[in-house]
Amino acid sequence: MNRYLFLATRLFRVALGFLGALAIASAIVLVFDLNKGRVPDALAGAAIVGLITFQAAAVLWPLILVECVAEWRRWRSVLVHGALALAVAGGVLAWQVVQAGDDPPDPLLGEEPAFTAKRLLIYVIAGLAAGIVYWLVAGRSAGLDRIERTDP
Repeated sequence: MNRYLFLATRLFRVALGFLGALAIASAIVLVFDLNKGRVPDALAGAAIVGLITFQAAAVLWPLILVECVAEWRRWRSVLVHGALALAVAGGVLAWQVVQAGDDPPDPLLGEEPAFTAKRLLIYVIAGLAAGIVYWLVAGRSAGLDRIERTDP
């Protein structure tokens, strides 16, 4: 395998890890926050998770650049990727609080306040799960050089 194919494979793993991390985080948020603990039907749930994942990817695309820097700097620690995912989850929760503004939640619609301890816990769990998924797919082998074959 030549060097360019190896680098393309590494970048593919980064992109796949990024999408996998977004998918697991959006599935956790869908089930525990948006759907209030009820598991949706399989097909509808998969469609909604895919929609949320690609909408999040459209907004969070600069995170791939950070992950490419982590690849270049050879940061393989699960703590680095977990902390990065927690920071992103905290940013998303802060963005939701800012977007909610001062409007009080409507109890007739079953709305909750924008910031609750339950929602904070859900986003922390989603961030940690996303960081671990990314680390499993691409982070634990970040920056590794290809293995050269030698004849015995």
